[in-house]
Amino acid sequence: MELPTTPEEIDIEDFFKVDLRVAKVIDAQHVEKANKLLKLTLDLGLKKVKPQPQVEQKSPEENINTTTTTEELKPTVESQVTESPVQPERDIRTVFSGIKAYYSPEQLIGKNVIYCANLKKRTMKFGVSEGMVLCASDEEGKKVLYTTTDDGSEPGMRVF
Repeated sequence: MELPTTPEEIDIEDFFKVDLRVAKVIDAQHVEKANKLLKLTLDLGLKKVKPQPQVEQKSPEENINTTTTTEELKPTVESQVTESPVQPERDIRTVFSGIKAYYSPEQLIGKNVIYCANLKKRTMKFGVSEGMVLCASDEEGKKVLYTTTDDGSEPGMRVF
């Protein structure tokens, strides 16, 4: 595994631009015809979705009262905006990780790992990678370990 060079110092504001989250590995597979990659399916907890307003429309017949004049019989539509209930949905992401030499898929399933959630998607030969899972390594890249969390951490928790 080739390690990146050590970057220069950054400000705390730069650090907080990186969205690190706890993610649970719910599936891991070998990537066919790939020497280094494993395909990881990650659960980042519940998606953060804002409620979408829905417009309820009444038909013109519902707007007519018993003392309606001919002019008032022209079709009209009343609208009322209500918020629809949001059904919770899991935030599932796919990541291709170059750790095939260090882990088997079975070793990873069920582990909580640290995930960079706001890294731009990257189209690869084998599919789209939607972020990066963080690892620790020795200087030579001979020993590579996923960064994990203490018991009690849950998918989606922010790491800072």
